[in-house]
This record gives sequence, structure tokens and C-alpha cells, in this order.
Amino acid sequence: MKPANPLTKTKTLIILSLLTLSFMLTGSHLISYRIFTGEGKATDFQAIVDASQNYDIIFFGEQHTDPIGHWLEFRLLKALYERDSSNVIVGMEMFEADGQLLIDEYFKNQISQKSFEKEERLWNNYQTDYKPILEFAKEKNLRFVATNIPRRYAAIVARKGIAYLDSLDSQSKQFIAELPVPFNKDLHVYKELSEMMGGGQMHGGKTPGTIKKETDENPKSMHTPKGTIKAGNDKTENENQKAMEEMKKMMKNHGLGHIAEAQAIKDATMAYFILKNFENGKKFIHYDGSKHSDYHEGIVWYIKQKRPDLKILVISSVQQENLDSLNTENKGLGDFILVTPEDMTQTHR
Repeated sequence: MKPANPLTKTKTLIILSLLTLSFMLTGSHLISYRIFTGEGKATDFQAIVDASQNYDIIFFGEQHTDPIGHWLEFRLLKALYERDSSNVIVGMEMFEADGQLLIDEYFKNQISQKSFEKEERLWNNYQTDYKPILEFAKEKNLRFVATNIPRRYAAIVARKGIAYLDSLDSQSKQFIAELPVPFNKDLHVYKELSEMMGGGQMHGGKTPGTIKKETDENPKSMHTPKGTIKAGNDKTENENQKAMEEMKKMMKNHGLGHIAEAQAIKDATMAYFILKNFENGKKFIHYDGSKHSDYHEGIVWYIKQKRPDLKILVISSVQQENLDSLNTENKGLGDFILVTPEDMTQTHR
């Protein structure tokens, strides 16, 4: 019997390896994100960049711990800057209005990065998720606006209601929206929060997880919590109902009876500082939790009360188990919707 040719054997092994690799890549191809229009038509990131040229204000509503979303936020800012470097203004929910002086001093190199990061009230995921945007704005000499209400005032509203803000002195009021602030309880997110307090299920199958008391040490606790309800059996429904009752009891104990109004004063204040810093002919890109701008409501609603002439683009962010198409309940959240996998690893917050 003639011995096998070593070269032929090697070629065969290489071909088999390539075929196996090809099969593995095809069979296990992972999609990290998809972008859809508000109507559910598949599109891409470049479509967002192109569309942004036709708007005055662009809202990028994020999921706060989604790494893909943070990367695309940074890429969108860079793309807008490359298109028109002199006409971009940046604003963020993650910075409170009474911290604007520190930002301005840092951008003018009057204080060091170390001093800025020590004195500014930064979110836990600042270093990985928001610092790249702020540092890019500083490097390119872009106006950077801290738009959010100081958390101490949001906490007051959560306990006592918006009307209580009238009792603040004039120095305090410079960091919040002009009073009186209208409150439209029929807007989606406020209605959801009110239903949550009443024990109802939130829109899109969301149910509250854990709400921490809003304190100076906890800047993000006022955000709508999320956790997916998976219906299908009595045990699951009972667990959901138990979690809801525990959440309601906890909120009562903390005196957070006006949480929807607390969300509204945040939205109104962010709208106020966006408009205060907006300049005709420039583009203002604002980063916020998706709940603050979904459905062209929240911050957008307050802006429209003052400047209905402005053209506003809303990008919303959601997570889905399947990325093949946009789930029905997520249609209409924004003009564009970023979808990432439910099992995507999260950044620390």
C-alpha cells in the first residue's frame, strides 16, 4: 500500500479546518446591536448621522449601563463635529446645573483634571462612559452644559411635590427650571410612574425592581427602574405582585409620594438649560436616560412649550432578547431606536 502524501494530508487538514471555522462563524454570528426607525424599519448608524444634519437638537436617550450605547454616543458626537466643527453644543443629564462652574473652570484649564473629578459629583460609570465625551468636548473647545437639577431639589420634589419649590430662595432657584413648572400627568413616563405607585404594570412589560431613597450619595435613584416581567404562570405573577407591593411599601416609608413630579422637574430643568444655552444655527446634542425623551415627551415636551419651532430628533434605546426585528411595544419610542441584546454585559453604575 502506497503511503499517504504528507503534503496532501496537510492540505486536507487545512481545508477541513477552514470549513469548520466557516461553519462556526456562520452558525454563531453575534449581533451586538441593531438600529431601527421609529416605524421598525432596519437602518444603520450612518442614517442617524445623516438625519442629524436636519435638526436643531438631537436627544440620545440611553440605557445608562449599556456599553454599546455609550460607544455610539461618542461616535455620534465625533461625526457631528467632523461635519461642522464650529456648530456643536453638548449637554448631559449626568451633570447637575450647580456643577457648571467646575466644568467651565476645567475647560479653561483653571483647575486640574484631578480637582475637577474630585469636586464634581460624578456618576460611578463616569470614567468609562461619560469621560470620553466630556474630554472630547474639552479638547475641541465645545460648549458643555450641565443640564440636570441638583439631586437635593429632586429629592425635595419626590417627598413634597413640585409646589414646594416655591419656598426656595432665589439663589437656589437659579439651578432649576423657571417656576411655576407645568405638570402633564398624561405623558407616558409620568403616567407609568403614577401607575407604578398605584400598583399597575408599567408600559412595555416593565416592573419596578428596587428603588433607593434619593440622597446626595445616590444621584441615579430617581430613574425609572426596570426589570422584565415574564408572564406565563401563576408563580411568576405572584412574584411580580409581591415585588410591586414591597416596592410601594418602601416608597411610602421613604415618603416618595411624588416621584412622577420629581421626574418632571428633572425634565423641565434639563429643557430649561438646553434652551438657555441653545444658539440658532448650531446643533445641541443631549445625552439622557431614554425615559427622559421617549415618545418626544419628557424634556422634549417642555422644550416644545417654549420653542415649538425647533426641529428635534430623538434616539431611544432598548434591550430585546431577539434583534431580528423591533418589538411592537418599542415602536414609536423615538425617530431611531438602538436595540442591544438583553444579555449584553453592563458597565458599573
